[in-house]
Amino acid sequence: MKAYEQINPIISSIHFIFLMLIVMFTSDPVISLTALIGGILFYLIVGQARILKKDYKLFLLIFILITLTNPLFSPAGNTVLIKIYKITLTLESLVYGASAALMLISVMLWCRILGLTLTGDKITYIFKGHLPKLSLIISMTLHYIPMMKRKWKHIYDTQKTLGNFCSANKKLKIRSYLYCFSLLISCSLEDAAQTVKSMESRGYGSTSRTSCSNYPFRLSDIIIIITYTVLFFTVSSAVCLGYAHFIFYPKLEVIITNNLGFTAIAYLCFGLLSFLPFFIELKELMQWNFCRSKI
Repeated sequence: MKAYEQINPIISSIHFIFLMLIVMFTSDPVISLTALIGGILFYLIVGQARILKKDYKLFLLIFILITLTNPLFSPAGNTVLIKIYKITLTLESLVYGASAALMLISVMLWCRILGLTLTGDKITYIFKGHLPKLSLIISMTLHYIPMMKRKWKHIYDTQKTLGNFCSANKKLKIRSYLYCFSLLISCSLEDAAQTVKSMESRGYGSTSRTSCSNYPFRLSDIIIIITYTVLFFTVSSAVCLGYAHFIFYPKLEVIITNNLGFTAIAYLCFGLLSFLPFFIELKELMQWNFCRSKI
């Protein structure tokens, strides 16, 4: 993930905001599916298939649960598939549940991508001009959460080796968990005190704050942000004007206006907005392979 890391963090955040605004405020399964495919392709090309394999069971479970439970709470629709006692299963409620599940999974996947690409120093860079304290809190939180997970695993494994979790008695197990939790809190408080002393020794808060930028705006960044903006406003205009939107209730139908060309352009623009990070990494990978072939 070299090429996308070199993009200015502000541009990466704007791309994420643009993408989430379109996915979350439209009930179009084509848009949700396009965003999901774009996220999956980005995961694969940056070599994070391991994380995707670990998450796909959760995503599949979410999809099945939302798709099947939506008809129980909203049994609307004219196309009845199954009717058991007072439970009516309609095609419209199933499709709406599947569309909502796709939207939720797409949002979750792109939030994971944002967490993968937006590191603590990038968050500090984004908020340093106007909200420096908030950026510090966010970056420290992102640092402490995985650190506490590692410490919990270390404490738990140590206590398990000592035989504290071998008893079948539930009360003893709960007592052992509480003891491990108290150890974790004690270690976290000690680390926090050391962090405060370290910041004071480095002069934090003693004078006016200075900063340096490791992410200058380049010509390629300007081209990318202009591309993102044009694509976003094209898709937003199509959504606001009602081009190619889905109606789930009372009968499932796709409303396609007479201007079919603009509808296709809108879907194409959203596809480019979703796939652009993948294309950036693909371009870098192709250049790297080409340079290696010349050696």
